[in-house]
Amino acid sequence: MKTLKIDIKWFRIARHVPVSSPFIDWLWSAKAKVWMCTLYGIAIVLQIIFYKYHYPYPSFFPDSYSYIEAAAKDWDVNIWATGYSSFLAIFNYFSTSHVSLVVFQYLFLQAGILYFILSVSFLLGVGRVTLHVLLIGNLFNPLLLYVANFVSSDAVFTGVSLIWITQLLWILFRPSVYLFLFHAIALLVAFSVRYNALYYPVISLLVIAVSKNGVWKRLVGVMVVVLLMGGYVVRTMYLHYKVTGFAQFSIFGGWQLASNALFAYSHVVPLDPIETVPHELKELHAVTNRHMRYMDSVLQRPDMELSIYYLWDNRAPLKTYMHERFKEDDSTEIFKRWAAVSPLYGKYGAFLIKRHPGAFMRYYLIPNMIHYYVPPTEFLIVYNMGRDTLDNIAVSWFRLKSNKVHSSSSGREIKIVKVFPLFLAMVNWVFVSSYVILILLFRSGLESSFFKTAINLVAFVWICNLLFGVFSSPVVLRYQVFPQIFTLTFSLLILSYIVQLSNFKKT
Repeated sequence: MKTLKIDIKWFRIARHVPVSSPFIDWLWSAKAKVWMCTLYGIAIVLQIIFYKYHYPYPSFFPDSYSYIEAAAKDWDVNIWATGYSSFLAIFNYFSTSHVSLVVFQYLFLQAGILYFILSVSFLLGVGRVTLHVLLIGNLFNPLLLYVANFVSSDAVFTGVSLIWITQLLWILFRPSVYLFLFHAIALLVAFSVRYNALYYPVISLLVIAVSKNGVWKRLVGVMVVVLLMGGYVVRTMYLHYKVTGFAQFSIFGGWQLASNALFAYSHVVPLDPIETVPHELKELHAVTNRHMRYMDSVLQRPDMELSIYYLWDNRAPLKTYMHERFKEDDSTEIFKRWAAVSPLYGKYGAFLIKRHPGAFMRYYLIPNMIHYYVPPTEFLIVYNMGRDTLDNIAVSWFRLKSNKVHSSSSGREIKIVKVFPLFLAMVNWVFVSSYVILILLFRSGLESSFFKTAINLVAFVWICNLLFGVFSSPVVLRYQVFPQIFTLTFSLLILSYIVQLSNFKKT
């Protein structure tokens, strides 16, 4: 039986034209669109002005000071990816104003959202009403203001990630060699800003490989990505070796893996005897067992929920072992200490996970899966960690006259942030359920091939983000801004598409 296929006008896509000019022509084809962009731009600026009136200073947390220190001392490597520190150094060359930094981060994030939504609207032929719903739902999200107000990579990474996923859609529908080059640059920037982008190159290579270009052009696109990403990885490993004596891509990886494993091991009864672990892990395991016995006597354990306890607390085994190992060596810098023990911690974490896979599943993966669905607010819930002062390095970097800061919510919970974990849970539920319904409709033969391709790509990115986020580290709200934007957008598009199909079937 011949399958019925429809291309609903609502999702029509222009064909046989170059990439850039139709998109620009579409934006400027009518005065209504020009006025629309102008009014939304004014509204975005008014939002940040209103917000900075209530929050005149940026918000800081421990990562912020690490980023600033790396920028101030021109470090080639750090605990975190150094892309954001490089951004701070470049921005500081033009302006030392903390207000300018926050405003730039916010406008960059909003520009990424605009590029994403307008591109999706053009490629899928979204109607005017739906376009306004998408813009209002994303551009006026108050969470963006709080994320951009952090001295952190979150806003920049989210903006670059939106550019990355938008270019993936362009590659699927309007591939070109120039687009491959610009996409590779966006991918490299995302990769250097935060290691959450580790899975991005895999998706990019798959999309380029199936794009509608000739074999040689696709090969060029693949080679550009491989060379840029490979060069960055090799250079980073070399810089780590040069500074610390250890060739590793990220010193944070070993720490994070061990931390994740320790949350599971803290529930293991009885504890593993020291004789059961490999020789090189015995000292570390002895410190761990000693700490777990101590935790049994604590009335309120700090590791009952997934958090940063085993990663950052000085009483936890990882910090304790590092301090004991270097207790007679005051000359080694803290960064080199972290690097020196990271490979051992990676092996220890992998050992514990292999030895107790059930506990790892029950006490780390499942709770973190729930956190992905309803992410903890973490540092977003309280301005500047509840403090009214800044560390000296921030005062010096932004050339402040005092270390005192204030806001309209200093020392109090930011109530509006508490809404977003539940909002994200709702968006995830709507996205998954509507996608399942859409798959069933596709099987019935009612489909738009262009929309089907786009939604399958977005669903694949969502799944990869879920798996990477859950397995890599405890999920928190500020990590979920990027998936929140594209899942909200495509949830609304899927629902509209389903309505269109229902009306089609009735007529």
